[in-house]
Amino acid sequence: MEPAKWRKLANQRVLVIGGSSGIGYAVAEGAIAYGASRIVLASRAGDKLQQAATQLQLFSGGNDGVEVLSVPFAVGDIASIDVSLAEMLRIATDNYRKPFDHIIYTAGDNHKPRALEDVTIESSIESAKLRFFAPLILAKYIAKGEKEAQPVLLKSRKSSFLISNGFTSLFPLKGWSQEIGFHAGIDGLARVLAVDLQPIRVNSIPLGVVDTGLHEKSFPGLGQTIVDVQKQSTLIHGVPVADEVAELYLGLMKDGNTTGANVVSDGGARFATSNKP
Repeated sequence: MEPAKWRKLANQRVLVIGGSSGIGYAVAEGAIAYGASRIVLASRAGDKLQQAATQLQLFSGGNDGVEVLSVPFAVGDIASIDVSLAEMLRIATDNYRKPFDHIIYTAGDNHKPRALEDVTIESSIESAKLRFFAPLILAKYIAKGEKEAQPVLLKSRKSSFLISNGFTSLFPLKGWSQEIGFHAGIDGLARVLAVDLQPIRVNSIPLGVVDTGLHEKSFPGLGQTIVDVQKQSTLIHGVPVADEVAELYLGLMKDGNTTGANVVSDGGARFATSNKP
């Protein structure tokens, strides 16, 4: 037996942006389980971020070989994205002495869909700033890192940059023009970044509904109802929890051959409407 060959994340460094809860936190746990030696959680400052780091350290079993760090990252207006990312990356890499093997971007916000007649330039930018513009600027720093001797992500086919997306990028949905526009842009961004950042692997992950509690924040009092309705809108007749979906991210981190792909995890929801039993 060669168990070591299956621990492809052994001694690797992982940055999870949006890692204080949900899928991001689950990916961080999974990375430790697969042998990662340094995990950095980047998210909005506050008790939640610190609690996540403490919980992750406990999950590691107090292993001295695992370093867990939390770094505040928050975006105000769109003009602050560049500066906020640069400072977060400087701290997360320990002044560029510890570049990452994997960067996982799961950060999101709770914007509700806006009726088409109410869409403005300002609302579109606000809606897309964290999910589209931030990953784009992050990619800029990955590219600049090597040229300026400030490495952020190691330039290797073993390295990966994964960007979360909504599965609504795959089909039209009434009332979602503003959101689906930039969701589709994220999938396109992942494809071209795979070219620009090669041999680093870049993929987007369009997700269906995942039971992480986010829907309750977006629609107070209706979160569980949304989850229950979505169970009937998938081919699996269910809604996954974060740990299940995190397996896809972990697989793409380890799979050294997949890049420029939009890898969907939606329980078949995009097919279910017209294919009910």
